[in-house]
Amino acid sequence: MIGATPDPGLPAGLSPAARAVWAKSEQGTGAWLPLWRHMADSGAVAGLLWDSWAPENVRELIAAVVEGDRERARAVVVWLAATHDVGKATPAFACQVDGLAGRVEQGGEAAAVRGALGAVSSVSSVSEGAVSLRA
Repeated sequence: MIGATPDPGLPAGLSPAARAVWAKSEQGTGAWLPLWRHMADSGAVAGLLWDSWAPENVRELIAAVVEGDRERARAVVVWLAATHDVGKATPAFACQVDGLAGRVEQGGEAAAVRGALGAVSSVSSVSEGAVSLRA
């Protein structure tokens, strides 16, 4: 879990409001994991699972949905994993932990969510478990 110290893996250009959105918290310690980090981790793990654990027949079944394109199938799996908790970027989720709800409000989370969702028009690339979004 990440506390008050800056994360060296923080994507460049991520607004303070977007940095304030949390995904996981540890009860009693105040430790929390930002949503952006959880999304990046989930996508990276999905990519690793695709590459080294998913059975060949499963990869074939998923690729069949995207015209047999294995790279595209992997990209879809990574994207789905990375975005599986995007609903956590809502006030309804943020208010569940008092200390984090206040932090998110200070960061302007509601405006950040509206801005981020309005600014992203598509996924521009997915490679090595990293998802890049295009405005």
